[in-house]
Amino acid sequence: MTSWKHLLQSIPSVESKSKEDFFNPLHPWPANRVVYFIVTPLRMRHDDGRIGAPISIVCRDIKKDGTKTIPLHRPITPRVTITIPNEADRNLLSRIASNRILYGYGLKDCSRFLLDPANYDHFLPLLCATKRCFIEPVQQRYHLYTIEGSPPLEIDDGPPWSLAIQWESQGNDLMAKVGITRHSEIIGFEEIQAIYPGDESNHGILIHNNLISHYLFQPTLFLWIQLFMRRKSLKVPRSKWGSIV
Repeated sequence: MTSWKHLLQSIPSVESKSKEDFFNPLHPWPANRVVYFIVTPLRMRHDDGRIGAPISIVCRDIKKDGTKTIPLHRPITPRVTITIPNEADRNLLSRIASNRILYGYGLKDCSRFLLDPANYDHFLPLLCATKRCFIEPVQQRYHLYTIEGSPPLEIDDGPPWSLAIQWESQGNDLMAKVGITRHSEIIGFEEIQAIYPGDESNHGILIHNNLISHYLFQPTLFLWIQLFMRRKSLKVPRSKWGSIV
């Protein structure tokens, strides 16, 4: 008769499994799954202080009748990505999962990542090349059914934009109107869909007309940009003009 000690030894140890294996058992990625990358326009800073562009990975499965399931966040881990049949999606999601830019509240929520300024130029062209990268509609947040009816985001290969402030006299006040400029082009702030900071070595990025563009980033100017994204214009008494400028 087999002793109880031998029986215990034959049982696989939970500790021998990685935390990912235990909490997130491997389920092969269906061939009918479509992946979307959703850029969130409202947050620029994660809870741990990191800055960048928050992006969510959302999936819909194509059913037998041709319709699609509801959009769902799917956990993206290195172990999951090896089962993705589509080579382009597998390579891209493997890079994201292995680059340690994912964040979430546990292994089941690893479907969001914060793209920091050092990774803008590396990942954004790859995301846009899928033709499945969209900006999340602010007015219909979390209603992701609308994304497929919107134009996908594209990369603007032009030079970076810069902040432009125009002061107009209005009696005893000065009115500041602000936009961004590049050569002879001028874009008003009402046309900017989202804007994200850069850092000491990298330009910031902004989205307008579903184009992702660079802009010249300076921390002080970015504060002005954030202000005018909310106010659109600013009235300053002439007595305060010197301190503002």
